[in-house]
Amino acid sequence: MNLVFAPTLPDAFERAGLPFPEREPEPGRLARFSTNGRKDDAAGWLRVFPDQDGAVFGSWRDGTAWTWQREKDGPAPDAAELARIRANAERIRKEAEAEREEGYRQAASKAAATLQAAEQAKGHPYLSTKGIGPHIARERNGSLVIPVFDNDGNVQSVQSVSPTGEKRFMPGGKMTGGRCWLGEPTDAGPLVLCEGYATGASLREATGWPVCVTFTAGNLRPVACDVRERFPRAKLVIAGDDDRKTEGNPGRTKALEAAKLVNAITVFPSFDGDQGTDFNDMAQQAGREAVARLMRDTVEPRRFKLAERTAARLFKGEPPPVNWLVTGIFPLGVTCLLASPPNVGKSFLALELAAKVAGRRDGECPPVAFGALVAAHGRAVYVSAEDDELEIHRRLHALCGNDMPDKLHVLSLPDVGHFGIIEPDPMTKEFRATREWSELADEIRALPDVRLVILDTLQALTSGDTNTTQATQPLMNEATALARATGACVVLIHHVAKGSTKEIRSALDAMEAIRGSGAIAGSARAAYVLWPPADGGRNVCEVLGTEFKEGRVAFGLVAKACGDARRDRSVFVRNERGILTDRTQAYNALSGGDTDAMRNDLLRAIREAWQRGEAFAASQGSNGLHSRRFELPESFHEKPRQWFEEQAGKLLSEGNIKRLSYRGGARLVPADAETAVPTPPEGATPEAEHVAPEVTE
Repeated sequence: MNLVFAPTLPDAFERAGLPFPEREPEPGRLARFSTNGRKDDAAGWLRVFPDQDGAVFGSWRDGTAWTWQREKDGPAPDAAELARIRANAERIRKEAEAEREEGYRQAASKAAATLQAAEQAKGHPYLSTKGIGPHIARERNGSLVIPVFDNDGNVQSVQSVSPTGEKRFMPGGKMTGGRCWLGEPTDAGPLVLCEGYATGASLREATGWPVCVTFTAGNLRPVACDVRERFPRAKLVIAGDDDRKTEGNPGRTKALEAAKLVNAITVFPSFDGDQGTDFNDMAQQAGREAVARLMRDTVEPRRFKLAERTAARLFKGEPPPVNWLVTGIFPLGVTCLLASPPNVGKSFLALELAAKVAGRRDGECPPVAFGALVAAHGRAVYVSAEDDELEIHRRLHALCGNDMPDKLHVLSLPDVGHFGIIEPDPMTKEFRATREWSELADEIRALPDVRLVILDTLQALTSGDTNTTQATQPLMNEATALARATGACVVLIHHVAKGSTKEIRSALDAMEAIRGSGAIAGSARAAYVLWPPADGGRNVCEVLGTEFKEGRVAFGLVAKACGDARRDRSVFVRNERGILTDRTQAYNALSGGDTDAMRNDLLRAIREAWQRGEAFAASQGSNGLHSRRFELPESFHEKPRQWFEEQAGKLLSEGNIKRLSYRGGARLVPADAETAVPTPPEGATPEAEHVAPEVTE
């Protein structure tokens, strides 16, 4: 307790920074007075000693207390005298506090009786004026009666509201920490705190959330602390008044102070004009839905904002063209797949692409990869989970000689330590990004001008089963996030299912050949599949006049296209350095081409054979197109098996024909056919059972 020596009691009040009571205090009795200028405030307290040479006073609002002793001529009081003065002041302060608590008890008892005698409010003029329902308000003698509860739910006072809106609290009643709840509070959702009852009712009616009315701005802080302690996990929202025209804006100031203390969200009403201070004013001016929308958008922002995402607002004018890394094959800013069986050369092709992306110099002609132009150039990152630096060095030397690309960044996991992109959480078992991958992804994002990231291979970079969505979807999500963050093309090197490449004739076949969960191909925006010819490439070598060697030839096809992508099959042949080079144009020219006229003739022949009940087999066995080519016009007779495979694949990919199951195999039929063999006319003989069996070579 602070000790003040002053000539008079008003002098002591001035030094303490408190307003002196308007009414002269009676010695020996507890006096209450306002400390904030409001008539209904009684936070100040004072008791004058019987000799009127001393007093104790303070504010119960902020807990301050002062002892006044009249300043007299003569020597200053010694230590013993000061101790006596302090002890006497403390005794009187405690008596005053006990008297205050007794007054609170009596006021609370009177308030409870008043509330008990009141009836449920119905058509009170104040409710009509404010446009709110009664909620827990009651009515007695023409006044609205609103209970004021303490933290334990006991009535400590009441607020009475006249028909004209004049508000009074129970005389002598306690208001510090007083509140009333509209709705049952829980930890499950937002809990809103506000000042006035009409404001609380408007918020409750607009949101449906539990609302705590604290009655005064000064009460926001203690009540918010109580609510936070009781509901530690709840999302607290303080809907403050905006006292724009009051100096210091106490409504906003007190709301922000309380919110900072309890980690709450603050929200204030919005007005078009200069009228209005609270959410009841806003509800009456703009409507209840406007209040609801402001509260939801502030407290629970709409993640997707679907109402705003209309096609007319999103898409203006012509769509932008696809930004390609490799024209018609690999786009930028997305995740792509490059898949093949082992030992076909996919890693070598991918590394060659990385070198061409990272190694082009100003003035040079754009390089070619996968039979198409490399359209973007910059930094490339090659992450190898299988090959060490020595092997990568050999391959790059075969590609670039001694002129190594300075913008190609190489990370060999056998050399730096192996890690995966994802791993199962030890507690939840759900797959998540590994710490090492997160650090690597951060380093890649920090590199300027990254255009290509190659992850070789997908299987080696996951600890999960690639046949399950649970393991592959998180991995694909990580790759996609990196592509979006950098704008680069992220290429995952992957495998195809064993034996799945023997019947690849179309993009659909190539997609179905990709190994693992559908999440892999489904999440990739583009996919390219390489596979060896069924005859090992012997026919291609014969056509090109190249010495045949096992593993020398590979076919390639865009299995999943993005935008205006290539649709034709490419032919790759290894050169003397073991590098796959695109020989598609030379092969097509030397093999007689694939003119539109011949393809139309082939389409017509497929329809006619189906109509006769003699549809061609989808395989290249003894009932396939090549084996039965002598049933076709003479121009088809010298065409090799691969030519028929390519033309059938194009007709399939273009949707001109389709395959339908028949007797354990499949038939090539027109796109509008519903059965592999048409129902024969009455009396006709269906397709003979002795047709030669389909033997796949």
